[in-house]
Amino acid sequence: DGEIAGRGLARTLNVSETGLRLETGQFFEPEQPLRITLGLDNDLVQVDGRVANSVPEDEELCRTGVMFIAFSDEAYQTYRKHFARLKSALEA
Repeated sequence: DGEIAGRGLARTLNVSETGLRLETGQFFEPEQPLRITLGLDNDLVQVDGRVANSVPEDEELCRTGVMFIAFSDEAYQTYRKHFARLKSALEA
């Protein structure tokens, strides 16, 4: 319904072409929709995602897997560019 339920910061633990794993200060329900803004160097990329899983790590932190469900075309191209560069650096 487009309602903003909250805002927060998260640390990115892992990225892939189809999603990411975050460390957050809050628990999310499976299938919960999220809108995420990723800071990639000097670019901001907004993506809509859906929680795949959310597992408490301790009393303060939770690890949350998010599956991407929608990008704008421009945001998707920017994300793919940064992802390809990261992947290339890790393979070197």
